[in-house]
Amino acid sequence: RVDNRYISYFMNSTDATNKRYAYTMFYNTTASQSVIIGTNLMHNAILQEALGNSDSYIKVRYEGLKLTNQLKNFENTADGFIAVFLFALAYAFIPAGVILFIVREREHNSKHQQIVSGVSIYAYWFSNLFIDVIKYLIPGVFTALSILIFNVTAFTDEQNYGMTWALVLMYGPSIMAFTYLTSFLFKSPESAQIATFIFNFLAGFILMLISFVLRAVRSTRDYSPSSWELVMRLLPTYDFSWGMFQLANTQIWALFYNL
Repeated sequence: RVDNRYISYFMNSTDATNKRYAYTMFYNTTASQSVIIGTNLMHNAILQEALGNSDSYIKVRYEGLKLTNQLKNFENTADGFIAVFLFALAYAFIPAGVILFIVREREHNSKHQQIVSGVSIYAYWFSNLFIDVIKYLIPGVFTALSILIFNVTAFTDEQNYGMTWALVLMYGPSIMAFTYLTSFLFKSPESAQIATFIFNFLAGFILMLISFVLRAVRSTRDYSPSSWELVMRLLPTYDFSWGMFQLANTQIWALFYNL
């Protein structure tokens, strides 16, 4: 008997004279290869017993079946959900960190000292925005390179990797400008930071999930996406997450529309 978590045997009959053996094999269905491995182990044991030679063996080769296009699409959908969740969670920290300084600056009016020294108000804010975008490029470029290093095929197949770079690079300026704009809604830096993090995470994952469900359900796919997404397109985090999810599911929509 092999480890009974995977393979077990029961000998039904043994005829050593005529070299006839009958057995029943029990296998764990969660391991698809256990049928082949278990059968080969028993046949090797029968062969060695019948020939009286412990060096005899039967060599087999096992190759799993290739995934069908349908299974590949569903696999990419799962990868897309996981990736978007991680992106939404990680990237929500970026605007949350930026807005803290902006609201705190407005609270303390620290820029007035530089304005009195002759710095243009436009130069001051443009330089702040420029530096924030440059700082964003560090995690942004690292994200795109990590996708390639770990070979996340949902984002590297065909033309997807180029579009991944485009989404990563364009997200930086858009989210910074959006964060600067929404900073006027807050007076407390701490409240601004918490609210910005929660909002961007919800916009990046929950709203994207809602869009997916609306498109997947037959009764809502014909009219809801156009009106819903028209408003959601104003949110950079939603655009980034939805774009990444679309890259991972270039063919899944055809499958849903045929249901």
